[in-house]
Amino acid sequence: MLEARPDCSPWRQSPGHTGKALPHRHPLANPGRSALSRVFDCRRVRVPRINRQYRPQVFGLLQSAITSAIAALIANPKGMALGPFMLSWSTTWLLTWLSMIPVVLLAAPYVRRLTDLIVQRED
Repeated sequence: MLEARPDCSPWRQSPGHTGKALPHRHPLANPGRSALSRVFDCRRVRVPRINRQYRPQVFGLLQSAITSAIAALIANPKGMALGPFMLSWSTTWLLTWLSMIPVVLLAAPYVRRLTDLIVQRED
């Protein structure tokens, strides 16, 4: 069952108020939470979440998708019509991303260890 979130309501009661509902700032303007979490909460949609233990792998998948999309955009020929360009870019991106997923996921633990050797600890 979906539940309504109180911070997504367009009205709120202020302390000591007479009972009239007051409009408040839009829920996306809440500075205490990330924009993405506010959007999902305010749509009152339960997003299925992946177990926390897979966080590094999900990060690697998303990071490699974004990086390969930008690399494919740069590598594609310029001056093409939009349709052929999008087809060329999407196939280049998919091929690049599928080839980078294993590299990113296998290299991540070693990159993390190397980073720990280079960066100073918070002791």
